[in-house]
Amino acid sequence: MSPSSRATTSTSVATSASTEQRTPIWVFLVNGIKLTGVITSFDQYVLAVESNSVTQMVLKHAVSTVIEQHALGARSTDTRKPPRGDSQHASSR
Repeated sequence: MSPSSRATTSTSVATSASTEQRTPIWVFLVNGIKLTGVITSFDQYVLAVESNSVTQMVLKHAVSTVIEQHALGARSTDTRKPPRGDSQHASSR
């Protein structure tokens, strides 16, 4: 089995499991857009992502990352510290 066919097989298995379980996912596209929804079907070239009763066909070559929504849990994705000159620091002086 060639490396590319192994990657296709593992991707198909993961996508198939997500489709069967209707797992909520995020799809990040290469242009930075984030889609939220459920993968309802897929083939070699496209994903069908359903969100709010609307289904979008997404070409796989435009997909950067697919992640299950619960994978990040409840933790915040913004780990930046607040700016030093904010109003809370100013009032404590």
